[in-house]
Amino acid sequence: MTRKPRRQRDKLRRKNRRSGAGPGRAGGDRACSDVLGRAVVLHQSGRPRDALRVYRQILDVEPKHPEALEFAAAAAFEAEDFQQAADWLRILMEIAPGHAPALDNLGAALQQLERFDEAVAAHRRALEIRVDNPDTHFNLGNALRKLKKFDQAAAAYRQGLEFRPDDAEALYWLGRALNELEKYDEAVASYRRSLEIRPDDADTCFYLGSVLWTQKKFSEAETAYRRVLASLPDNEDVLFRLGCCLQEQGKLDAAVKTYRKAVEIEPGYAAAYNNIGYVLTMMGESGEAEAAYRRALETQPGFAKGYFGLALIRTPKARDADIAAMENLLAGPPAADEEASYLCFALAMAYEDKGDYERAFQHFEKGNRLKRSSIQYNIGDDENVAERVIKVFNKVFVDLYAEHGCSSDEPIFVLGMPRSGTSLIEQILASHSHVFGAGELEEFGSFASGMRQTSNVGQGFPEAARNLGPKALRRFGDSYLTSLRRRAPEARRFTDKLPGNYLYIGLIRMVFPNARIIHSVRDPVDTCLACYRMFFQREMNFAYDLADLGRFYRVYARLMRHWRAISPGRILDIRYEDMVADQERQTRRLLEFCGLPWEDGCLSFHKTERPVLTASASQVRQPIYKSAVNRWKRYEGHLAPLLKALGPLAAEKSA
Repeated sequence: MTRKPRRQRDKLRRKNRRSGAGPGRAGGDRACSDVLGRAVVLHQSGRPRDALRVYRQILDVEPKHPEALEFAAAAAFEAEDFQQAADWLRILMEIAPGHAPALDNLGAALQQLERFDEAVAAHRRALEIRVDNPDTHFNLGNALRKLKKFDQAAAAYRQGLEFRPDDAEALYWLGRALNELEKYDEAVASYRRSLEIRPDDADTCFYLGSVLWTQKKFSEAETAYRRVLASLPDNEDVLFRLGCCLQEQGKLDAAVKTYRKAVEIEPGYAAAYNNIGYVLTMMGESGEAEAAYRRALETQPGFAKGYFGLALIRTPKARDADIAAMENLLAGPPAADEEASYLCFALAMAYEDKGDYERAFQHFEKGNRLKRSSIQYNIGDDENVAERVIKVFNKVFVDLYAEHGCSSDEPIFVLGMPRSGTSLIEQILASHSHVFGAGELEEFGSFASGMRQTSNVGQGFPEAARNLGPKALRRFGDSYLTSLRRRAPEARRFTDKLPGNYLYIGLIRMVFPNARIIHSVRDPVDTCLACYRMFFQREMNFAYDLADLGRFYRVYARLMRHWRAISPGRILDIRYEDMVADQERQTRRLLEFCGLPWEDGCLSFHKTERPVLTASASQVRQPIYKSAVNRWKRYEGHLAPLLKALGPLAAEKSA
């Protein structure tokens, strides 16, 4: 549960560059009248407004005096009278149409007036006269960026950098443009180069951290945010972002401490209190978590995420009062779709706890409809990706490359559809003395996403996997293992339980041919309904429409049939319903497949004290219960779109 922080520039204000015309830079003409000389002296001494009065005296007498126009425009710019600066520069251009610095300064003034199309035209005319002025290229880039023409802006910055390659400011803005173009690796490189030249620039460090966060490189993002805090130690927004990075890395105690520092600086920081509650929920501290959520609601009454967090804890305290408060919020002035959606999901869970399933589904349906309307998603895209994955990762290809992967059997991958029981399986394994439960790791998804950046032919995943060599596989595998071992140096085995890794089973087998792969399977209708009942904190765009859910489940089932066909004996299916019916037998199957000796503690998994970094944190701290089996029958009358989309799978008991 994170938010994008507010930007606080503090001491830093980035302005458009001007071309250098003005007193002290253009030199000044000592043959000018004494009045012009007096104006120049005032201007050079940092008194542009006083200088302007004198320049006006000259221009009243001689309105087309070139030096007076140029210097007066510079003084007007510094005095932030940008319209006057532009007017004088236009007069100057009538006298000297080939004056490139004046054209560039005109563009800079027009940018301050937010007339960006005109600014672009002025900068381009200046470059037609003098192409080798880097400041003009940079100013052009700034204007294009304001027009959201990020590809052209990046090209302008790069052209300027050809003339001045060590310009830290231009490298910063190039990084901003590349980030908007989602060329994240290039943006990171530009920010890092800027920081080599200007190591302590807080803005550059902040945006470097932001793009690393987007890439899910949380450890590197943490380092960047710590660099910001070195110069801005009391910036609550940067502290908040740092806390998010720590949270994603499983450094939960440090995350809570960082969030608490943020609320010490800004006591009304509801989002930080909310994240404290979320992390404490994962740590099993439901009482403290509830207090944090309540504090978020005190500081920001009506804070929807706070009510949603309370619903996840499933605490009965003040439930009726919470329901009334949320109903009043929904009945009041329209809230933003996301806030209303959080309230709907929280209300649905509250009514479900009270056994009012009809009213619960009404709120689930409304919450999902609001969320679905706010995202762009086409199930056909996922269907296409699945077919391409199946085409690329055939048995011959996977088996051949697996010969070059890492030999380690330390990783255990737990995967499947979200809400299918993956958290339960990981909790059982993590209750074993040899195993560390690392939670939901993004490494394989990031590895796949990065292929477009490194591919020589411009392809992305899955086709770019054909270009992977043995060195790339081993390098990624070694990096992955190093990261895991750093989390728990004493552990002999590790679980990675990101459900969506089923898309990357081919890659997993190529990188770690000896890794164990556990596939969590649950009744298709129960699985899809469980997804529909959850407002996910990660991107699960398929989950907010019953028909989308049914078609997506069929995509997942198609992939799993393929992986089983090309990987006989390498994937263990654990059915949730079988685990509920006979916990000991299924646990023995699980441990035997992983090559782990039996330990009684695995049957008492709910007593294991460890962070659970998913929405299932409360459930896995309870003994095995049967109430989630066939839960869909409570809502059967509402599920026609799902049942139709699932087709024959609706009647099956496995994928």
